Amino acid sequence: MRQATLRGEFLRTQLVVQTIGSKNQVDAWVKYAQDQANPEARRQFLQRLFSNEIALTALLDKGHYDALYALAKGDADEASRTALLAGFYASPKVVERLIANKQLAVLFEFARSLYGQQPVAELPAADLATTSRS
Repeated sequence: MRQATLRGEFLRTQLVVQTIGSKNQVDAWVKYAQDQANPEARRQFLQRLFSNEIALTALLDKGHYDALYALAKGDADEASRTALLAGFYASPKVVERLIANKQLAVLFEFARSLYGQQPVAELPAADLATTSRS
């Protein structure tokens, strides 16, 4: 698990992300998460990855939206799954894709799952921002 945490921390450095991205090696990040047998290690790595907009954008630009979504959605622990999905949906790049594909309802449905049936338009903006970065 420590290796996954350290690997995630390593990706927080902008220079590292740019260097790896320029060498077309970002696919290895997704493979690492997919191949990680320890659920807690995978979770730690994904939390760090999803909180790094530069790394997440690099992966999304390489076409890894579905794989990243599946990794977040596939976490067996409900609280962790919610936190991972919140980190994923907090990315402006993810929101852009949802808008472009006319799938923004997916984001609203996720927000409703956090807040119950209260209409999203009535949710306090501060609550949404706080929840999306959990």
